[in-house]
Amino acid sequence: MLAIWSHFLDGHENARSAVYTPGTGWSAPVDAGNTADIDETALVVAPNGAAVAAWQQISNEVSTLWANFFD
Repeated sequence: MLAIWSHFLDGHENARSAVYTPGTGWSAPVDAGNTADIDETALVVAPNGAAVAAWQQISNEVSTLWANFFD
């Protein structure tokens, strides 16, 4: 299982993620790969467990779509 969320730290919204492994529990949260403030996050997981996380990133008033693949 994979979770992604926005985390406000030092005046910026960051994308964070963690993985849940049965019998072990949740991993430590890690940076999901954003380089500027995020606005929205979305997560899609395939039946084989592969996942894609996407978010809107805002830098200097320019909005772009970013994504990261997890397998």
